[in-house]
Amino acid sequence: IISLRWSLLGIEQHVCGGTIIDNLWILTAGHCITEIPLPGPMHVIAGMTDMKNESGEEQWQKIKVVEKIVHKDYNGSVACNDIALVSND
Repeated sequence: IISLRWSLLGIEQHVCGGTIIDNLWILTAGHCITEIPLPGPMHVIAGMTDMKNESGEEQWQKIKVVEKIVHKDYNGSVACNDIALVSND
C-alpha cells in the first residue's frame, strides 16, 4: 500500500492510497487523479506505516509521479470505472 501525495508551495499532503502493481505502476481510484488541482507535483510514498513519523525513525521512498491514466469510461464522483493508474519515475 502506498500514500499518494500532492504538494504545492512546499506543503505536501496525503490524497489517496494505492496498490503497487509492479516497479512502475500504482493502482488507485480515478477520483484521486481527477479531483486534484493541476498545479503542483504528485508523489508516491512507499514503506510508510506511520503518516506522522513522530519518532523520526521511519524511512520510506518518495517517487515522483510522471504519468496518470484514468479509466476512459470514468464520469466522475465515486462510481463505476473509478480506477486509475499512475506511473513513477
